[in-house]
Amino acid sequence: MEGNNHLYEQPSELAEQPSHDEQAIRLGIEAARGDGRPVDDTVARVIAVLVHGGQGSALYSLASTGNLTDDRLQDELRRLHDEADEKTLEWVEALEAYAATREERGPVDGWSQLWPAALEPTTDAADEGGVEESDSEPAAGPISGGSQALGQVVAHIVVDYRGDALEGTEREPHNELDDMPWGDAARWRPDDDVHDSNLDLLFAAVGDEQVGSTDDMGWAGLVRFDNRPGGAVLHVNHYGHRWTWTTDSNDELVEHWDQVRRQHDAFQSATRSAGNEVDALKIWVGSLSDYNAGYLHGEWLDATVGSDELEDAIQFLLYNSHEPDAEEYAVMDYDGFGHGLTTLLGEYPNLQTISRLAEGIAQHGEAFAVWAAYVGPEQHEQLDQFEDHYLGEWESMRSYAEHLLDEMEAFRFLDDAPEWLQPYIELDIDSYARDLEMELHIEESGTGRTWIFDTRV
Repeated sequence: MEGNNHLYEQPSELAEQPSHDEQAIRLGIEAARGDGRPVDDTVARVIAVLVHGGQGSALYSLASTGNLTDDRLQDELRRLHDEADEKTLEWVEALEAYAATREERGPVDGWSQLWPAALEPTTDAADEGGVEESDSEPAAGPISGGSQALGQVVAHIVVDYRGDALEGTEREPHNELDDMPWGDAARWRPDDDVHDSNLDLLFAAVGDEQVGSTDDMGWAGLVRFDNRPGGAVLHVNHYGHRWTWTTDSNDELVEHWDQVRRQHDAFQSATRSAGNEVDALKIWVGSLSDYNAGYLHGEWLDATVGSDELEDAIQFLLYNSHEPDAEEYAVMDYDGFGHGLTTLLGEYPNLQTISRLAEGIAQHGEAFAVWAAYVGPEQHEQLDQFEDHYLGEWESMRSYAEHLLDEMEAFRFLDDAPEWLQPYIELDIDSYARDLEMELHIEESGTGRTWIFDTRV
């Protein structure tokens, strides 16, 4: 099966099945009650994963990192306490007691690795009619330590491109989308109105590797299947959209993950340097799909990073846009390129041209942008010969004419003339400057000085 982007939903039959997580919570609460103590970290994490209200909530922070310092946590627990049914109320009360008594309040090292292993109920619990042994699918372990849970969850909740529920992951994607590059085929659906504990479990896990952050543009995590080839790449962007890409091929998984990391790294590099440099040459790139839908999704990118890196950074930006299927972008603003050049480049420039111009301006200054605007931003041969054409920046055309006359020793000729003749000899510098202007290209700088280029070279 080729790699594929998937959407998630929660089929009703999944919710009715006995939950390994609920059993783990029950056993954990009973054990804690018997010992006269709060539940342990593992049980607290399972509860938080199942009851949190989304990516931006304090309970999600607790589920992901073990953090208890968020001021909203008590309000969220109180609201859950008021709205909970009988089963969930016991969970919330256990989590309230845990949060009130834990001494270390910040994030906990290794928290993401916590998850109950296969259930082994105590003798007392079994005697009281507790958990029974089952021949069903193996219990879910932590995704980062073993990906059986991923295989089970994905098999139940993956839907195909058209949103039709699937029984498993064997069904091929629709043929018309097979050849689309992953960076141009992002598809998802917001989960705002659907509380899917299985999906929450999946995205609360760290995975074998991860890049990015939902506080930035987006996060991605790599998860490998334990007992068969392939795995999944999980995605969450800063709008809260979640989706996954899966494959049954180890080679495809490695290739896709390398692409995710490369595009993320390019985006980080381009945005970091664009923000840190005071006089950075940068472009503001925005998603056209988002713009047409009424959203302004884009970033300032350093134009000097190279065309390939710019392309990767833009693909990462598009993949994490608000609107699905974001494929097209526009350069909606420029900084450091000069008005004349910006007008010529427009909203849909070639990225290789952008990179070449930015490199030249960074090396030679604003005069390079002026020359590029004069000869045309696509005239690579003329741009490569900039140093041959550029005669410098001068106070005025007259000052440049005086410089040339001095180099030709014209003033020395006057000094060497007989003394009686000198009062009758005068160089017409202004006329000489006007004649030069007919042969050269002159541009006024913003500081009142003059850039001079020799177009005859």
